[in-house]
Amino acid sequence: MDGWDPSAYLRFSDERTRPAVDLASRIALESPGSVIDLGCGPGNSTAVLKRRWPTARVVGLDSSPAMIEAASHSHPDDDWVVADIASWRPESRFGFVFSNAALRSRSKGLGHHGCRRRLPHSRWSDPASTATDWHL
Repeated sequence: MDGWDPSAYLRFSDERTRPAVDLASRIALESPGSVIDLGCGPGNSTAVLKRRWPTARVVGLDSSPAMIEAASHSHPDDDWVVADIASWRPESRFGFVFSNAALRSRSKGLGHHGCRRRLPHSRWSDPASTATDWHL
C-alpha cells in the first residue's frame, strides 16, 4: 500500500478538482499537441485537461499505483504512468506540462527546476503565477 486511498481522496472530488478547472481555464494555449499531468491522482485533473484540449494526447502520471489504478478504471482509454516525479524520465517531449499541486508538495529541488531540466522545451503551468505565463 502506498498510503493513498483514491476513494478517500475522491470524497472531496469537487474541492480537489476546482483548482485544476480554474487553472486550466486560464491557460491561453490553444493546441498543445500533448499534455502531461504530473501528480494526476485518480484522474480528476487529467479529465479536466482532456476537456480543455480534446484533440491533445493527455497523459496522467502519479507515483501511487492505487491512484493510477483508479484513474485507469474511470478513464480506461487514457494513458496512465506510475512513476515518481523526481526520477521520471519522459520518453518524448510534451507540448504542455500541467501540475496543480504535486510540484509544490515535492521536497526542495524536485519541483519545477528539477523536472524542467528533463523537459526543457515544454511549456509549464505554474499554480503560483497567473497561469497564463508559460515557462520555457
